[in-house]
Amino acid sequence: MALRFLSACFCFLFVLFAPCEAGVFGESPERRYMESHRDADETALRIATMERYFGTLKKSLSAERIQSYATYVENESASFGVDPFLVAAVMINTSDLEWTSRENKRYGLMRIDWDKHRKWIYRDYPNVRSLRILFKPVINIRIGARILKDDLVKNANDIDLALERNYAWDTLSAPQEIHTHYRNMVVLFRELREKRGVMQLPGVSAPVPDGGK
Repeated sequence: MALRFLSACFCFLFVLFAPCEAGVFGESPERRYMESHRDADETALRIATMERYFGTLKKSLSAERIQSYATYVENESASFGVDPFLVAAVMINTSDLEWTSRENKRYGLMRIDWDKHRKWIYRDYPNVRSLRILFKPVINIRIGARILKDDLVKNANDIDLALERNYAWDTLSAPQEIHTHYRNMVVLFRELREKRGVMQLPGVSAPVPDGGK
């Protein structure tokens, strides 16, 4: 029993303090690809990618809510200089796109730790004075994107280390799970980008809209 306890402590300390030299994001070709595709002229394409991915994962979401989530993620990520697909992947993995998500005193789409962050939220976002307001998707995503940005800065922009230290609440595989969603969105983004390039070639007609939102 004592040996099992010591082993568990060692694993915890290893994750907490060991440098993440070969993490999934550190070696990710998808992350490197997106570093050169964060310009404003591809904003609409990134939003379209997230809309399609959110809709695939959560078919119960309305088209309006899907569009809102994707737009909020894109806009707030740009404000804090964070990869929007990373913000989206964290959001998916932590809350399953449920805006009312709550567990272990973490709330909303980005599962914000209210007790931990409340003091500076009061200071920097004086309109956010209650959990009712924190739950609002645009507010939750805004504050969540800022927290993620701060976590990255504290960990020398090592995404894997930031995720292990701050988002692996229930499982040590959180970075891998988050990267899976991230990779899926990048693959979809590339596909949509290539299709857009084809449609812009001379002599290629645009598809007829199907009336979907």
